Amino acid sequence: MSKVLTPHASAIVFWIRNGGWKPPRSVARTAAYCWPYEESGYDNTKPGRLPDLLPHLSAKRIVEMGANAVKVLIY
Repeated sequence: MSKVLTPHASAIVFWIRNGGWKPPRSVARTAAYCWPYEESGYDNTKPGRLPDLLPHLSAKRIVEMGANAVKVLIY
């Protein structure tokens, strides 16, 4: 899917699951890598609908792993 879609996109988001990641097999050179820094969903026991960040990552580590951008979803 990334091979077909990334020639038409400025960036592609990859979800990191279970503490690990696998880079895509084929991405257009013109498309940036963007990886999320938050868990899916939010804690509805606290006000503000703030996302829970992935505990094993940091923005610095995501960039060191090869990302061009870090995604944080704000509800």
